[in-house]
Amino acid sequence: MWWYITHSITILISIFYNMITEKRKAIIKILDILVEKTKNLPKTLTQTIIDRYGKSAYHILVIGILGKRTRDTTVLSIIDLFFQKYPSAEFIANEDSAENIRGMIHCLGFSQQKSIMLHRCAQYIMKKFKGIIPKKRKTLQMLPSVGPKISALIMGEVFDVPAICVDTHVARITFEFGLVDSKKPADVEETLKLITPKKRWTEINRLFVLYGQHLCKSSSRLCLSCPNRILCKTLRNIYPSMQKKMEFKKMRKREVKIDN
Repeated sequence: MWWYITHSITILISIFYNMITEKRKAIIKILDILVEKTKNLPKTLTQTIIDRYGKSAYHILVIGILGKRTRDTTVLSIIDLFFQKYPSAEFIANEDSAENIRGMIHCLGFSQQKSIMLHRCAQYIMKKFKGIIPKKRKTLQMLPSVGPKISALIMGEVFDVPAICVDTHVARITFEFGLVDSKKPADVEETLKLITPKKRWTEINRLFVLYGQHLCKSSSRLCLSCPNRILCKTLRNIYPSMQKKMEFKKMRKREVKIDN
């Protein structure tokens, strides 16, 4: 009996290890391909802000809050004026009301909620940390409106501590590749930590955001020209039907030519 249980556990461990090994190989290959294929694409919002303002936790914190459910281009259209008026958390905290902040970001979606988030967060930073944004992820998540996504972004991009920032692009695309079995951010992060070399954790968000914005769009995918099409689990499932549609279109074109 004990031999059977031990043998079964050994088999399960072996299967799990092989699965992790295969997924590790897959994500390394995907990341390598994306490094090459995205190098000429426009930079992400985070990289653009770092280029303009340097590696500043305050600036990344602000765009993390302002960028929720908002296009990067919309955030970029107001961000320079915003940082001119509010160059640090102290300036936001000193506002009498969040409504004053809202006037600067009214063109963004959910501007009222975001102005309140920024005001509360800045006041908390001034009160608890004397204006200095903490360098530990758990402490960062004590800040109002700062969760795993923004804290991971700050840790990885500002403090150079390996961290995986899971946003909608990362969750959706890693699921479609079959790298993860869930789209829940916490589950995605844990799985990616397990299968990705630690030195490449920070790359994940940067590369998958570019990939999701320009190639693997949720509304209009460019599957047949995708550099990762061979590795994509979703494409392997839908490709036969896509192929049939393409063949049908070619056949219809030939019929039209014959009729003419």
